Amino acid sequence: MHPTFLPRGRSVATVPVTFVNAATWRELREALDSRARAFVDTAGFEPKAGRHCLLPSAEGGLAGVLFALERPEEPNKDLFWPGALPALLPAGAYRFATLPHDARLAALAFALGAYRFARYRKQDDKELKLELPDNVDGDDLSRILEGVSLARDLINTPANDMGPAELEAAARALAERHGGHAVTPETYAAMISEVSAFVDRFAAEHGPLPGARVHLLGTSGTVTTIAGVHLELRRYERRRVDGCWMVDGDVTRVIERLLSWSYEDRVANACIGIERADLVLAGCAIFDAIRRAFPCERVRVADRGLREGMLVEMMRADDVWGGEASVP
Repeated sequence: MHPTFLPRGRSVATVPVTFVNAATWRELREALDSRARAFVDTAGFEPKAGRHCLLPSAEGGLAGVLFALERPEEPNKDLFWPGALPALLPAGAYRFATLPHDARLAALAFALGAYRFARYRKQDDKELKLELPDNVDGDDLSRILEGVSLARDLINTPANDMGPAELEAAARALAERHGGHAVTPETYAAMISEVSAFVDRFAAEHGPLPGARVHLLGTSGTVTTIAGVHLELRRYERRRVDGCWMVDGDVTRVIERLLSWSYEDRVANACIGIERADLVLAGCAIFDAIRRAFPCERVRVADRGLREGMLVEMMRADDVWGGEASVP
């Protein structure tokens, strides 16, 4: 279960979050006690979507939360408004006292709003919990949230810190969530969709790749494995893989082959082996999401890493090997 969620029935004191709109506000306001009613009037709370009001208790704590949504009949209502709550609320455990537009999406939005990327700086220790609404599958939402958090972490991590080890960890997490042994076309499509949701957003923010002469560059891990299978290598040969080119169709054909293989077939391939047999298709799904967001006709494969490759190119330009094209 995702750490934001509290299973129903837990004996934990929760603060009620009351969703209001322009049609229900008058009745809900009258139902408040006189002290709370005077407070919301003084605070100037209005039932406009996104507005909130924290209701104090007589002891100085938090008695409840008012949060405004659009009227249910509005055609363009935002089902993810509750995702704003984690930034507005103090630490504590909460429950939905009245129904939002969609309880499942509201719970999902709440947990998404609680996401924090804390790799480089200490985040506040504000812990937020939400009691799962009735008839909402917490395990299903948790699987979605794990995938979203993984993709967000990948996007938020600078490229210079996203080396082979980090990408392997991401692929491993994806494979563990969807299963890395028996991967069906449907499972593979689900993995791509999970990653694409955030790769596509990144692509939209940064625009398409400029010019027809741009190509993708893949370093280590998944791309070198694809290259080894494409070259039909009996054993992995770094010298043959490093620097080789593949066209888009080559990559697609290899991935289709890998999808048709059983786990045992992948283990038996010398370029995959038992170390990567359960991870390679998750890595391919990440690569496919990138290829769809940034379509290119060709991909260059690097086994030695970007910095080493740049150094080799400069050494070649200086004729360090006396005109020899190969690298020792």
